Amino acid sequence: MSPQSTVHSPRYRRALSPYQSVSLICGLWSVVCGLCLTGCIRRSLTVRSNPAGAELSLNDKRVGRTPYTEDFLWYGLYKVSLTKSGYERFDDQVLIKAPVYFWIPFDLVMELLPVPIHDDRALSYTLTPTVPLQEPSPPPRTSSKVKGKSAAPLFSLPAPKGKTTEPPPAQETSTRPAEHSQDTAR
Repeated sequence: MSPQSTVHSPRYRRALSPYQSVSLICGLWSVVCGLCLTGCIRRSLTVRSNPAGAELSLNDKRVGRTPYTEDFLWYGLYKVSLTKSGYERFDDQVLIKAPVYFWIPFDLVMELLPVPIHDDRALSYTLTPTVPLQEPSPPPRTSSKVKGKSAAPLFSLPAPKGKTTEPPPAQETSTRPAEHSQDTAR
């Protein structure tokens, strides 16, 4: 066997130079690090109100007071309710749509990118103060006679159970009051 045939023989491999081995290790290390750092997508929803400090419910679940920030996983319809004493309750339904780059099949590519992606959504609401109710006042009194006739009552109360609503019998009046006064004068 000649020395040239052993060098090119498939049974023998050539050793890598130090420069080539360092390049190979760095290349593999960068691929591993790149795959480990992928999928950095952060979605957050912030709800603010004017005035701040309103009680917040998202999808019928109390979550806290405004201003409030929460990370979310799913796009779609969110039911927002705000309550604060002295202010009217506020209810809203908000559709949070995904950006185009999060649609299928683009979302897979975005998950694999080694750069962080932030999708921050903000909702702002202004609460309306409640109008205080005025104390009811009684209606103005009218005279009991209207054009010489007695006025009918404005309303009537129902009679208690077991009792009749008939008026009491009228008492007879005497036509002799003068005689009576003479008898007492004697």
